[in-house]
Amino acid sequence: MSAEQVAPVTQGVTVELLATVDLGPEVQGMEGRQLRMRMVTFEPGGSSARFTTTMAGRALSTSCRG
Repeated sequence: MSAEQVAPVTQGVTVELLATVDLGPEVQGMEGRQLRMRMVTFEPGGSSARFTTTMAGRALSTSCRG
């Protein structure tokens, strides 16, 4: 990111944790890792910076309107 670019500010966003699955018993070599399902709701005009917590972080997103 250059000095002129500014990361978006997260605003008007709520996050609800729906479920977690401990992957250790399910997949060999995945001890200490979890699969998490979250519902992220954006209010009109809301915005969020995209980020991961680790270099190996993966995300799958699905959008719906209601």
